[in-house]
Amino acid sequence: MATQANYGQAYPNTRTRSLNPLYGIAAVGGLAMVASSFLAWYNFTITGNGGDSFSITGMGGTSGTSEMAKFLAEAASNPGIISVFLGGVVLLLALLGLVLNKKGFAIAALVFGLMGLAFMGLKLSQAAKLGSDIGDSASLTTSVGLGLYVGLLGAILAVLGSILTLVMRRR
Repeated sequence: MATQANYGQAYPNTRTRSLNPLYGIAAVGGLAMVASSFLAWYNFTITGNGGDSFSITGMGGTSGTSEMAKFLAEAASNPGIISVFLGGVVLLLALLGLVLNKKGFAIAALVFGLMGLAFMGLKLSQAAKLGSDIGDSASLTTSVGLGLYVGLLGAILAVLGSILTLVMRRR
Protein backbone atom coordinates (compact mmCIF):
# COMPACT_ATOMS: atom_id res chain seq x y z
CA MET A 1 0.00 0.00 0.00
CA ALA A 2 1.46 3.39 -1.05
CA THR A 3 1.56 6.32 1.35
CA GLN A 4 0.33 9.72 0.37
CA ALA A 5 2.61 12.78 0.52
CA ASN A 6 1.61 15.63 2.80
CA TYR A 7 1.38 18.45 0.32
CA GLY A 8 1.67 22.00 1.60
CA GLN A 9 3.81 21.11 4.60
CA ALA A 10 7.42 22.12 4.94
CA TYR A 11 10.11 19.49 5.01
CA PRO A 12 11.31 18.95 8.55
CA ASN A 13 14.98 19.70 7.71
CA THR A 14 14.49 23.07 6.00
CA ARG A 15 15.63 26.18 7.83
CA THR A 16 13.98 29.50 7.22
CA ARG A 17 16.10 32.59 7.61
CA SER A 18 14.50 35.54 9.27
CA LEU A 19 15.36 39.13 8.53
CA ASN A 20 18.10 40.58 10.69
CA PRO A 21 17.03 44.16 11.50
CA LEU A 22 20.53 45.09 12.69
CA TYR A 23 21.54 45.38 9.05
CA GLY A 24 19.25 48.42 9.02
CA ILE A 25 21.71 50.35 11.20
CA ALA A 26 24.46 49.82 8.63
CA ALA A 27 22.05 50.73 5.82
CA VAL A 28 21.17 54.03 7.50
CA GLY A 29 24.89 54.71 7.93
CA GLY A 30 25.55 54.08 4.24
CA LEU A 31 22.67 56.36 3.29
CA ALA A 32 24.02 59.11 5.56
CA MET A 33 27.45 58.80 3.93
CA VAL A 34 25.89 59.25 0.50
CA ALA A 35 23.76 62.21 1.61
CA SER A 36 26.71 63.92 3.29
CA SER A 37 28.39 64.50 -0.07
CA PHE A 38 25.64 66.90 -1.07
CA LEU A 39 25.86 68.95 2.13
CA ALA A 40 28.38 71.68 2.98
CA TRP A 41 31.84 70.38 3.89
CA TYR A 42 33.58 73.77 4.19
CA ASN A 43 32.11 77.14 5.24
CA PHE A 44 33.82 80.46 4.54
CA THR A 45 32.96 84.00 5.58
CA ILE A 46 34.60 87.06 4.02
CA THR A 47 34.13 90.17 6.14
CA GLY A 48 35.99 92.74 4.05
CA ASN A 49 34.92 94.37 0.76
CA GLY A 50 31.19 94.12 1.30
CA GLY A 51 31.40 90.67 2.89
CA ASP A 52 30.17 87.34 1.65
CA SER A 53 29.67 83.90 3.04
CA PHE A 54 29.64 80.68 1.09
CA SER A 55 30.09 76.97 1.49
CA ILE A 56 31.49 74.17 -0.62
CA THR A 57 29.82 70.75 -0.72
CA GLY A 58 31.58 67.43 -0.97
CA MET A 59 30.67 67.29 -4.64
CA GLY A 60 32.28 70.68 -5.31
CA GLY A 61 29.13 72.78 -5.47
CA THR A 62 29.09 76.26 -3.94
CA SER A 63 26.39 78.24 -2.22
CA GLY A 64 27.95 81.67 -2.76
CA THR A 65 28.47 83.83 -5.81
CA SER A 66 31.86 85.39 -5.10
CA GLU A 67 34.89 84.71 -7.26
CA MET A 68 36.63 83.25 -4.21
CA ALA A 69 33.85 80.64 -3.90
CA LYS A 70 34.30 79.57 -7.51
CA PHE A 71 38.08 79.40 -7.15
CA LEU A 72 37.97 77.34 -3.95
CA ALA A 73 35.33 74.99 -5.37
CA GLU A 74 37.58 74.23 -8.35
CA ALA A 75 40.57 73.72 -6.05
CA ALA A 76 38.64 71.37 -3.75
CA SER A 77 38.04 68.82 -6.56
CA ASN A 78 35.20 66.45 -5.68
CA PRO A 79 36.13 64.38 -2.63
CA GLY A 80 32.47 63.58 -2.04
CA ILE A 81 32.55 61.05 -4.87
CA ILE A 82 34.53 58.73 -2.61
CA SER A 83 31.94 59.16 0.13
CA VAL A 84 29.12 58.42 -2.33
CA PHE A 85 30.92 55.27 -3.50
CA LEU A 86 31.74 53.94 -0.03
CA GLY A 87 28.31 54.79 1.36
CA GLY A 88 26.57 53.27 -1.66
CA VAL A 89 28.52 50.04 -1.29
CA VAL A 90 27.70 49.86 2.44
CA LEU A 91 24.03 50.54 1.68
CA LEU A 92 23.91 47.84 -1.00
CA LEU A 93 25.69 45.28 1.19
CA ALA A 94 23.44 46.05 4.15
CA LEU A 95 20.28 45.69 2.06
CA LEU A 96 21.50 42.40 0.60
CA GLY A 97 22.41 41.22 4.09
CA LEU A 98 18.99 42.23 5.36
CA VAL A 99 17.25 40.15 2.71
CA LEU A 100 19.63 37.18 2.49
CA ASN A 101 20.88 37.22 6.12
CA LYS A 102 24.38 36.01 5.29
CA LYS A 103 27.37 36.80 7.51
CA GLY A 104 29.59 37.73 4.55
CA PHE A 105 27.57 40.86 3.83
CA ALA A 106 28.14 42.14 7.37
CA ILE A 107 31.90 41.51 7.07
CA ALA A 108 32.08 43.32 3.72
CA ALA A 109 29.95 46.21 5.03
CA LEU A 110 32.30 46.44 8.02
CA VAL A 111 35.34 46.72 5.74
CA PHE A 112 33.76 49.45 3.59
CA GLY A 113 32.43 51.18 6.71
CA LEU A 114 35.95 51.27 8.17
CA MET A 115 37.27 52.72 4.92
CA GLY A 116 34.52 55.35 5.09
CA LEU A 117 35.38 56.10 8.71
CA ALA A 118 39.04 56.60 7.80
CA PHE A 119 38.14 58.78 4.81
CA MET A 120 35.68 60.98 6.69
CA GLY A 121 38.10 61.32 9.61
CA LEU A 122 40.84 62.38 7.19
CA LYS A 123 38.60 64.96 5.51
CA LEU A 124 37.46 66.31 8.87
CA SER A 125 41.05 66.76 10.03
CA GLN A 126 41.97 68.38 6.69
CA ALA A 127 39.07 70.81 7.06
CA ALA A 128 40.15 71.70 10.58
CA LYS A 129 43.73 72.12 9.37
CA LEU A 130 42.53 74.37 6.54
CA GLY A 131 40.89 76.61 9.11
CA SER A 132 44.06 76.82 11.18
CA ASP A 133 46.27 77.35 8.09
CA ILE A 134 44.16 80.21 6.80
CA GLY A 135 43.54 81.44 10.30
CA ASP A 136 40.76 83.65 11.45
CA SER A 137 42.03 86.77 9.78
CA ALA A 138 40.07 89.97 9.61
CA SER A 139 38.90 89.18 6.10
CA LEU A 140 38.31 85.38 6.01
CA THR A 141 37.08 82.87 8.55
CA THR A 142 36.53 79.17 7.96
CA SER A 143 34.59 76.38 9.64
CA VAL A 144 33.79 72.73 9.10
CA GLY A 145 30.47 72.16 7.38
CA LEU A 146 27.63 69.90 8.48
CA GLY A 147 28.25 67.40 5.67
CA LEU A 148 31.52 66.16 7.15
CA TYR A 149 29.86 65.49 10.50
CA VAL A 150 26.94 63.67 8.84
CA GLY A 151 29.39 61.55 6.83
CA LEU A 152 31.41 60.72 9.94
CA LEU A 153 28.24 59.77 11.83
CA GLY A 154 27.14 57.63 8.88
CA ALA A 155 30.47 55.80 8.82
CA ILE A 156 30.24 55.18 12.56
CA LEU A 157 26.72 53.79 12.13
CA ALA A 158 27.88 51.56 9.28
CA VAL A 159 30.68 50.12 11.40
CA LEU A 160 28.50 49.79 14.50
CA GLY A 161 25.65 48.16 12.59
CA SER A 162 27.99 45.67 10.96
CA ILE A 163 29.65 44.74 14.24
CA LEU A 164 26.31 44.36 16.01
CA THR A 165 25.06 42.17 13.19
CA LEU A 166 28.07 39.90 13.53
CA VAL A 167 27.97 39.75 17.34
CA MET A 168 24.23 39.21 17.68
CA ARG A 169 24.26 36.59 14.94
CA ARG A 170 26.44 34.27 17.02
CA ARG A 171 24.06 34.18 19.98
